[in-house]
Parts: sequence; C-alpha cells; structure tokens
Amino acid sequence: MSLLICWCVRTVFLIVTIGDRMAASQQVLVTSGLGGMSGAQAKAAVICRCIAVIAEVNRKAIDKRHSQGWLLEVIDNLDSLVAMIRLARTQRRPVSIGYHGNVVDVW
Repeated sequence: MSLLICWCVRTVFLIVTIGDRMAASQQVLVTSGLGGMSGAQAKAAVICRCIAVIAEVNRKAIDKRHSQGWLLEVIDNLDSLVAMIRLARTQRRPVSIGYHGNVVDVW
C-alpha cells in the first residue's frame, strides 16, 4: 500500500509541474498504460485540473481502472474521443479518459 501511495504522490508532483500551464491553456496530456500501478496518472491529471487521455490496448485493464474510480470516462472510438476532448475543453472540465486502443493512433 505504501508503494502505491508513493507512486501516486510522485505522479501528482510530475503532473503538478506541468498542470497549471496545461489547465490554463486546456492542453491535453496523452499517455499510455493502465496496468500495474499506472492508474495514478489518470487521477493525478484530474487533481491538477487537466484533460488526460490514457491509451491502453488491454480492455480488462481499462475496465478495472474505471471500476476503481481512477478513470472518469472510457471510450474506444477515436472520433468520439476527439469530440469528448473538445467538449471538456469548452466546459473547462478536468477529465481522465481511458482510450481502448494504441497511443500511436491518438498521437
């Protein structure tokens, strides 16, 4: 448990470093991987008022992080992902989106 807390704190510090700048301009943080202890990046992004897209090819990992509350949204269509990002930017709403697919497609 202490290892998970340490990982979360490190992830929050990393995103806080860029978070204020990103939140002010509504830029999108794109990253990948939700296995192991990687759910922290989604939570940290929301805490820092960012829009985060976390791509993952393993649907089971996405569903697990969503059911645990680490991800706010889950999507598997690239066009719908872009629409969701645009809506969040318009509403200035922090959100973590788990994208079921390859990060290369998002980039």
